[in-house]
Amino acid sequence: MWIGGVTLVNNSQDCFNDKNLMGEYLVGKDTIVLCDDNIEQSRQSMGRVLRHEYIHYIYDRDQRQTPILGENNLNKFVREMDSSEVMFVLISEDEDSVNEEFEARILSDLPSVLLFFLDAFLMIFH
Repeated sequence: MWIGGVTLVNNSQDCFNDKNLMGEYLVGKDTIVLCDDNIEQSRQSMGRVLRHEYIHYIYDRDQRQTPILGENNLNKFVREMDSSEVMFVLISEDEDSVNEEFEARILSDLPSVLLFFLDAFLMIFH
């Protein structure tokens, strides 16, 4: 399946090897892998996982170095996140991708239609 410039793939070997993996964006390949079985087992939302990985795609496509929300707004949202989730991101991500991961987690809660408009806006004004 193809959506917004990205190929969607269901399940990969990584999904079977890591039951905690819900999805991944394959940098440079414009491909999002959704780990259907893992998502179902964890009772996560397929739409939320897709939106999360799509944010990573936007970062890669636009070669973003700064948060979409802006540094100050991102900091405000991160302060509202659960402290265990913040700590997980801080210890599991390298320094260059921490803001991207925080933003993917925050923006994945947006309704899909708002993410579509945000993406269109970013493509126009990039």
